[in-house]
Amino acid sequence: YFPWQKNKGLRFYEKKIAMIDPKKVKYYDTDRFFASFYFIQAGNWDLKKAGLSEKLQYKIVQELFVEGKDIKESTCFDDLLLKAKGTNASMSTEDATELVLKKYQKLQNIYEKIKKNGYKTQKELNKSGINRFNTWYDEIRISIDRDGEYILSGSGNHRLMIAKLLQLDLVPAILVRIHHDY
Repeated sequence: YFPWQKNKGLRFYEKKIAMIDPKKVKYYDTDRFFASFYFIQAGNWDLKKAGLSEKLQYKIVQELFVEGKDIKESTCFDDLLLKAKGTNASMSTEDATELVLKKYQKLQNIYEKIKKNGYKTQKELNKSGINRFNTWYDEIRISIDRDGEYILSGSGNHRLMIAKLLQLDLVPAILVRIHHDY
């Protein structure tokens, strides 16, 4: 609760997982800062969205699992190295490369598990509550814009892209925000 802010919406969370069609998620939130403050929120936050195909995670999933590229051959590899280094300018390129390779080996494992066993909730995978500051079970986070369109709003970027690639019918998601006008 932020008492010093003007009330910009209704602060209420259902805290339950809903099953959504991943094919209906076509956008992502480019300005995620206020995504968890209010459940029903007015304003123009929903206009700050872009197509999923522009997202780094989308490109990576496409290149790795559709085109069959190695992560080092990815057109995104340099961006991934910069992201791995973050604000740690003293990190060597070798260390950053090792981090990227470990992360994308985990992504390969996630892809194989979803392909073999179907999509499971984080709770079903015994991964709920790893990060107590994350939204509930760290599921895919979805917002609904003023026109009723789904917007990816945080966690689950790679998982959503894999679900779309595998043409799954339903995946678990947490609804974190709805536009007031909807």
